[in-house]
Amino acid sequence: MDPAVGGHHGLVPRLTAPLVADGAMRARPQPILRAANQLVLRPWRLGDVDAVVAAYADREIQQWNLQSLDTSEAETWIRKWDKTWATETEACWAITSASSGSILGRVALRDIRLAAGRAQITYWILPAARGQGTASAAALEISRWALHDLGLHRLELLHSVRNLRSCRVAEKAAFRLEGTLRSALLHPDGWHDMHLHARIQQKCPPDDGGRLEAAAVEECMVATFRMLLISGSLRSSSTNSAVLRTAQASAPHGVDADLYEGLAGLPHFNPDDDTEPLPSAVADLRASVHAADALVFSVPEYAGAMPGSFKNLLDWLIGDDEPGSIAGKPVAWINASPRGAINAHDSLRKVLGYASATIVESACAEVPVTSIMIGADGLIADPTTSERITGTLTTLASNGEGSDSTEATAIS
Repeated sequence: MDPAVGGHHGLVPRLTAPLVADGAMRARPQPILRAANQLVLRPWRLGDVDAVVAAYADREIQQWNLQSLDTSEAETWIRKWDKTWATETEACWAITSASSGSILGRVALRDIRLAAGRAQITYWILPAARGQGTASAAALEISRWALHDLGLHRLELLHSVRNLRSCRVAEKAAFRLEGTLRSALLHPDGWHDMHLHARIQQKCPPDDGGRLEAAAVEECMVATFRMLLISGSLRSSSTNSAVLRTAQASAPHGVDADLYEGLAGLPHFNPDDDTEPLPSAVADLRASVHAADALVFSVPEYAGAMPGSFKNLLDWLIGDDEPGSIAGKPVAWINASPRGAINAHDSLRKVLGYASATIVESACAEVPVTSIMIGADGLIADPTTSERITGTLTTLASNGEGSDSTEATAIS
């Protein structure tokens, strides 16, 4: 008997309350999600039937998904995928390109058990979209939605031990390998052992002024915390960019830090252009923000204010009203200016207020850096400075998952 679903036809009282209430899914429409790599995850439509038929004609998809479909069967499946949202047993999304709208694959949560707070993630990717990070980006975004927005506790990912590509996807999507299920699933070529990966939603305890032991910090950060690092400078030798490159290179265990490099390619903000389809550079920026759990800025001061190019980036973020936007998202900054850059950071604080971001005050740091401190590799070699930079990421990760923490200041 599985205690998650209740024995004796559910008549025996449970000793624990349901983790996620019945109706949590069907009470709202299935969301459209944006992921990194300019991906849009949307519900399936009957007009997608040709793409589904083509997918299940692919030998690799047949091998690992144990299925082939004709047009009639594909239509039946799409109708089924639509209904399982209402029954709260599965949630299926088409992985599409934000720029062209073309279908690249499928990602889904199956065997959803809201009361127990768990589900299993599955996916397939069409041949033309393989090898481009499509599966891991989609898996990361679905995991974020399932663990943070829906409130599940555990996600599992199963794949044949012979499917090395899926093993790499699981690792990139922060699913830890837990073990091997022997002779667990029959494939066309016989019984396969299966790898079991899982990702668990864990929240770090509040910062205790540095007394939290390193082992405890490491354990609470098992579920990868994703940060997007955004430099406000376009200079190739920028000390701000060097600070964030160093942060990326020395990110603490459990933190996946991505450096945003699209500042120069953003068009001038125009509210008339803030409609679908978005300019590709803007869509990519917003998808990167949606995929992140927190943002870290490092901004110079030009003529007593933030650089115009960086303010332009913030304007594009403020116009985003989709789930995962900057509104309510934990943010911090590393002030690298030896002269203080007070005006720039006062402006940054003000604009982040208009964006309804959540500034994690304890993670904001002043770390003066000069060009002589930057090595040939573009990183800051001084170990003390590097440790202070890494400390910002550690503090932000420890506090960023709880906006009700006393360390976080919500601005509205």
